[in-house]
Amino acid sequence: MALKIVESTMRGLNGEGIKEMRYESRTQTITVLTVGAAIKSWAVKDKNGVMQPIVLTYQDPHDYLKNIKMLGANIGPYAGRIYPPDFKLEGATFQLEKNFKDHANLHSGKDNIATKHFRVRLLDEETAVFTTKLDKNTHAFRGDMTITITMRFLKNGLDIIYETKADETTLANLTNHTYFNLNGHAQASVLNHHLKIPASHVGKLDAYNIPQSLMSVKDTPFDFNQAKPLKSSVEALIDTPQKGLDHPFVLTGESIQLFSPTTNIILWVKTDYDAVVVYTNNVIEDVSYATGDQDAVFKGICLECQHLPNDIHMQKSPKSILLKNSTKTRHIQYRVAAG
Repeated sequence: MALKIVESTMRGLNGEGIKEMRYESRTQTITVLTVGAAIKSWAVKDKNGVMQPIVLTYQDPHDYLKNIKMLGANIGPYAGRIYPPDFKLEGATFQLEKNFKDHANLHSGKDNIATKHFRVRLLDEETAVFTTKLDKNTHAFRGDMTITITMRFLKNGLDIIYETKADETTLANLTNHTYFNLNGHAQASVLNHHLKIPASHVGKLDAYNIPQSLMSVKDTPFDFNQAKPLKSSVEALIDTPQKGLDHPFVLTGESIQLFSPTTNIILWVKTDYDAVVVYTNNVIEDVSYATGDQDAVFKGICLECQHLPNDIHMQKSPKSILLKNSTKTRHIQYRVAAG
């Protein structure tokens, strides 16, 4: 079945008409909204040939208009936390909103594209191109910015390509914030999932979840170089400020793997970003999911491929810098199968 655009009955926060991209193959179905270019639903055939939802989806679609959990949304101009909440470029300092505990900037604050309206066009029967623009007079990240998100829908996965361009040197660090739960209709937490992350170092976080330095994963709960259940690592972190995983891992370039023994569904994630933030839904919100249940800790897991958070303050040559009139392109590839 070819990719198609369907008009939604919803209207955006500014009255924009919202559309859905719908794709269906013999093994998976995916829908994407034009608000935040958010992945609204994604279902995959399990080991018994039954379609199982593998991402968290709001029960009420209107929740995507504010999207307090950022389900499925694309995040930018800068994913992750920045502290101090400012950045310096070319001799000038740019102040950012302190939207995380009145301390740090998280996911770009009010400038986040997660609830922005995207124009969409079909490039071919498998590819949709989403575009939005940020006017320099309306955001804190400097310059007129154009963000293009190309999604290529496959019979066994999805490719996301981010292209960011600005007329002034600024920051660009985009990611996707989908919450995966490969247990499907079982509605169980993700603690039974087996996770593999090819990474030798992880961010050492302070009480505000700000990376202060990098540390080796060896002999810590953060060593996922061999696939293992999430439960033991998350339980070892319950008494930390993060209360679970909310940490950036420095990647080696190999694929991340997530596996549910309940459905035998496997997810592979590959990226040309240098890091992935793994978040196990440690903080709950007053929302309901399409499965009929309420939010709960460890209900899903985010694999947020991005540049190292806070790199503007941590690294001598931050990879998140976007040079004037240049285009930054980054890729995230998802592949799914039932073992």
